[in-house]
Amino acid sequence: MAEGDGNQDYSGVNYDTVVENCLSDEVKATIPESWGKKFKGKSMDDVFTSHLNAEREFSQRVKIPDEKTSDEDRRKFHTACGCPETPDGYEFELPDDHDKDFVQWARDTFHAAGVSKAKAAALAKGFTEFSGKRLEAAAVARVEADAKAAAKAKRDKDKKLAVSEAALRKEWEGDEYESNLALAKLGYESIFGEKGRKKLADAGLNTDSDVVQAVFAHVSRLGEDAFIKGGSGGKKENTKEMLDRMYPDDPAPKK
Repeated sequence: MAEGDGNQDYSGVNYDTVVENCLSDEVKATIPESWGKKFKGKSMDDVFTSHLNAEREFSQRVKIPDEKTSDEDRRKFHTACGCPETPDGYEFELPDDHDKDFVQWARDTFHAAGVSKAKAAALAKGFTEFSGKRLEAAAVARVEADAKAAAKAKRDKDKKLAVSEAALRKEWEGDEYESNLALAKLGYESIFGEKGRKKLADAGLNTDSDVVQAVFAHVSRLGEDAFIKGGSGGKKENTKEMLDRMYPDDPAPKK
């Protein structure tokens, strides 16, 4: 180490020299090995500069709030991390039909939790995409469920129709089936109004063998002509006219 006119030259002094010549063995034992790797061969000026930079960096770091942090300091921390001053400071990209009450709840909740504007926007976007996918999946599921229900209803209807047809064909053999069925259909459309036919159809009774046979029996008793427009039954009959037509050979009751 050279001396001259009161000014000392430390250019030759480095970390290794100080550790080796100026520190005791006890102090050397306390120096982390990483320091030796970091400062090996570096001048003391580099060492002190690194120390000052580290102090400056630590002084600028924000302290993470804990349970002892005051509400004011906690709010300052959140603001420093990008949280807006008020809940209305959040900006969300939302669909036109979004729930305004839910959005306000999200703003208030995010602000109370100290969520930054950037994170809040990312959360809102992610939730919107997630909700959209769920709605699409639900719509597809509804279409599939409706299709399955319609297919099942058709199978059930076809099965009932087949059972009814088998019962009627057993009751009405040969050519009777077609003619009797046509007569029953004529009576069915004449006896029941539009609303009545719809109720029977909705209940699956419009093709029920018992209903068809009951209508056929009723038409047979009154006569087919009573259900055909322009026939003798085309006009509304009173009780006497109906009895005279159904029982022409019976004497009229005495007054």
